[in-house]
Amino acid sequence: SMVNRALDLNTILASALDATMSSMGMDAGMFRLLPAPETAPNAVCRGFGKEPVALLESETDGSAAAQQMASTLAGDISKWGDSPLAGSLKREGLQFFANYPIRSGNRVLGSLALAGKSLKPPTESQEDYILALCEILGVAIVSAQLREQSNKLSEDLIALQELNKII
Repeated sequence: SMVNRALDLNTILASALDATMSSMGMDAGMFRLLPAPETAPNAVCRGFGKEPVALLESETDGSAAAQQMASTLAGDISKWGDSPLAGSLKREGLQFFANYPIRSGNRVLGSLALAGKSLKPPTESQEDYILALCEILGVAIVSAQLREQSNKLSEDLIALQELNKII
């Protein structure tokens, strides 16, 4: 319903993140998008401090990011070893972290990261909800990108028509 009502991708992502964090009982969440048109948001974040956000966003600048975003990752942060991300999440008191890819077809568009102060992972039905949400958001992201391209092409066409009249 929200995807159909809102045209602004940032509004859609922020509302979806708030609803997902609330329904999953998570303390932090972040939608990260791979580089897209200049007008598109790169990330929408709630509950993470500056350090984990910087580490998560630094992973959105290349093919390694696409690989990392393409895989579903979930589990106990204490079992991750000494990675910088694990250390920053632990310092914030977070114990559980999950990353879910957002795709459109075979193309990875970004990911949804969720974290909690408890080790309680999502139930099977919650996991299904998250995966369905990621699919819907993949469609919304592509739709927003196509709408942006369409608007740009319309503006270009109007400019060409004006130039044609002048000529």
